[in-house]
Amino acid sequence: MVASALGPRTVLDALLDLIVQAHTIAAQAAGGPFPAWLDERADALGERREVDHEQLKVMLPGIRLAVRTGEETPYPNVVLECGVPFWVNRRAERAGW
Repeated sequence: MVASALGPRTVLDALLDLIVQAHTIAAQAAGGPFPAWLDERADALGERREVDHEQLKVMLPGIRLAVRTGEETPYPNVVLECGVPFWVNRRAERAGW
């Protein structure tokens, strides 16, 4: 999926309807705008893991879905570990339904 026309934040917001159990970012991103944006969605992202950027790249062969966001800030990558939404509608849950 190429998301540069939509923007990375729009794409990631759409993906948060998934059941995200944990997320991994590059430790080098700390203090930048991307982790702060993720912090605003902490309730939907599960546990945060931080690894070296090189280790994040090593994880790529095991990824089942990759989204190219076109983000231009340093280290904007995030790996989402997802479960299966058998009974939870995350959008309804976040909206308080």
